[in-house]
Amino acid sequence: MSDRIFLDTNILVYAFDKEIPVKQTRAKDLLKNLFESVTCFISTQVISEFCNIGIKKMRPALDDATLAEFTALIPESQIHIITKQDILNAIGNTTRLGLSYWDALIVAASLSADCEILYTEDLQDGFRIGNRLTIVNPFR
Repeated sequence: MSDRIFLDTNILVYAFDKEIPVKQTRAKDLLKNLFESVTCFISTQVISEFCNIGIKKMRPALDDATLAEFTALIPESQIHIITKQDILNAIGNTTRLGLSYWDALIVAASLSADCEILYTEDLQDGFRIGNRLTIVNPFR
C-alpha cells in the first residue's frame, strides 16, 4: 500500500510561482500526485490559503479564472473538509507541539485524513507526530 500524502499550501503556491524554477518543478511533480493518485490529499484550508495568496501576494496575481479552473480540477474525494474535531485537535496541538494555529490545523487535517506524510517546508523536516505522521520538506 502506498503512503497517504498530504500537501501543504506552499506546494500549491510554488507550483504556480515562476520565480524559483527548481521549487516550481518539484512542486508540480508533487501536485501531479494530487490529480493522479487516490493517496494524496489537501484540505479546504489549503485551497483557501492558496486562493488568498494567489490573489493578494503572488505577482503577477492569479486571476479568478485560473483559481477556479485549478480548484475545479481537484478530485472531490481528495479534499479533506476541515471539521470541528480538526479545529479542536489543532487548538491542542498549538501548545502541545509548539505550532502556530494554522500549522496545527494542517497537522490535524493530515492526521484526520489518515496520512503518513505531510509535505511542507513550514515545519521541521523529519519531525514525527505521534508515530503516525512524518514531516517531509520536499525542497531540501
